[in-house]
Amino acid sequence: MEELCDRMSTYENAQALVQEILLLNDEKKVLILCLLWRWWLQRNKRSREGKNVPAEIILRQARYWAVESLQYCRKETIPAAPSPSCRWRKPIGESLKINLDGAYLSETRQGGWGFIVRDQYGEVRGSGAGRINYVASALQAEALACMEAVHASAAWGMGCIELESDSTILVSALNNSQYDLMPEGVIFRDIRIFLQLNFISFKVSHVARCCNKAAHMLAAFGSSHNEVRLLWPEYVPDDINVVVASESAEPV
Repeated sequence: MEELCDRMSTYENAQALVQEILLLNDEKKVLILCLLWRWWLQRNKRSREGKNVPAEIILRQARYWAVESLQYCRKETIPAAPSPSCRWRKPIGESLKINLDGAYLSETRQGGWGFIVRDQYGEVRGSGAGRINYVASALQAEALACMEAVHASAAWGMGCIELESDSTILVSALNNSQYDLMPEGVIFRDIRIFLQLNFISFKVSHVARCCNKAAHMLAAFGSSHNEVRLLWPEYVPDDINVVVASESAEPV
């Protein structure tokens, strides 16, 4: 890959660069495109905020999104119209809906978490993401994502919430005590107690993964960064905005 990048850096115009990329196999082609995308985003961020991101982090992010993109393309070779029932739904009344998700990388035992809070109009009221340096299971990553979500929501003064997760076990574990003897049981109990003590009302529901895309992308975002906790009151990172807008759009 270093040899390829060095060769591309010698091209004098964009046309030659594009032609070189098109000749690559699918894996390298997608990786190079993701690398250029991440580099462009980080350059803009540096211009706005004056922050430099190490090259190894940009490469790690590019590799993660390249794998995600290839998996998506291979599963969706024939695009299908989304089912009307497979859409994110706005909360009813004054409650705020919190979608959450965890990411688990079995090879490294690392992961990430993410959540997003939206109101009855679909407006973002806050979001968060972070890296988990060690996680034992996908379920533990989901539980830690929930813990981060409820702690942030309480700190932001939110009183009535609806939690949505695509993990059926996590939802059951937060609605009763039948999973308390599992290794993750102590986390389940802590979350239930925290919910009872810090919110006026709360509800925990299962949602299909296709209705949880923004939270999934935030968990992926968290797993590709070094920070263990990133919180954004009232907005989401630029990477996630397109997904949030598509989820909130009314069907035609």
